[in-house]
Amino acid sequence: MEQEVRELLETHYPKKLDTLERIRNRWSQLPKTHHEETNGWRNEGRP
Repeated sequence: MEQEVRELLETHYPKKLDTLERIRNRWSQLPKTHHEETNGWRNEGRP
């Protein structure tokens, strides 16, 4: 049963390393954020 679940998950979801690679590639395309802006988000907290 455990093996069947593992195989099912492997066919429906991408591999962890593939996902991490996509995240790293995407990171370079995102706009740069200045540390003052980030600190503002932290100080504001959740709405």
